[in-house]
Amino acid sequence: MFDNVEVVLMDGNERMLPWMEEAKKVRKLFKLCKKTNKYMFAAGLGMAMLTYYCATNCVDIHVINGNERGGSIDEINNVPEPMLARLTKGDVFLDYATGDYYSYKHVGSGKV
Repeated sequence: MFDNVEVVLMDGNERMLPWMEEAKKVRKLFKLCKKTNKYMFAAGLGMAMLTYYCATNCVDIHVINGNERGGSIDEINNVPEPMLARLTKGDVFLDYATGDYYSYKHVGSGKV
């Protein structure tokens, strides 16, 4: 059925960020359109999704701070130890001022 679609129009709430859990279905649609070379008109959330995937090279990330909205870089040292032990690939700390994101890498028994 998706093969019969000529153009996809994508718009959405601009307050929903592309990496948020609630945008999971939109991310899947976006990747499917990209993979199958469908024409897409993107506005609002759709344009944010395009920017997000260009910036991350189509890698999905999970923002762990600020309720998935990020926070100040000054807060990075306040991440609780138990949370560091549970981090997986794709979990990042987002600095909302610059858009930079940081990941934690477990090395042996120490911290990096």
